[in-house]
Amino acid sequence: MVNINKLRATMVEQGINVDCLSEKTGISKDRLYRRFKSPEEITIEEADTIIKELKITNEGAISIFFAQLLA
Repeated sequence: MVNINKLRATMVEQGINVDCLSEKTGISKDRLYRRFKSPEEITIEEADTIIKELKITNEGAISIFFAQLLA
């Protein structure tokens, strides 16, 4: 399960909102809002795009997108 709170915190730290993330990643705003409501539906491709655009470290990516595996 995706730790959406950590993802949102990362976005806040970088001053990025969903609209800005949408522009940077090419993922539609509607799709991002749906993914934030149902994070288990985030695809690997979407996660990879978000990780690259937000410049999330490997450790950060694991703690956000693979949180369930760490628990």
